[in-house]
Amino acid sequence: MKTVKPLHVHTANLENADVLEELDLLYLAATRGDRDAIGAILIAFGPPLLNEARFVLGERYADEAPDVVAEFSELLLTGELHFRPRRGDAIWVMRRTVRGIARRMRGRVRRFRRPR
Repeated sequence: MKTVKPLHVHTANLENADVLEELDLLYLAATRGDRDAIGAILIAFGPPLLNEARFVLGERYADEAPDVVAEFSELLLTGELHFRPRRGDAIWVMRRTVRGIARRMRGRVRRFRRPR
């Protein structure tokens, strides 16, 4: 399976300050456990976050990417993630969070799959 490079979110709308502010507020609501906000985040950014996870995991562990995004959504549901809105930071905070989860997952999977 070929590893897909992470998608960079490039749209005209995301350069609009109002849209960035709304996204920050949506992510803030998601970090506070708002299920509608979490659903909107996962619908809009699930595929790019999945690719971000695949990129960090590499080809060998890419099949673990859905678990990374599931862990991200679980952290949102339980209110374990925190976010201080600053114009446009939500996308980068989500990417950084998923990358961190993927790195930890890669380490756990390596230990689990290590031949004895």
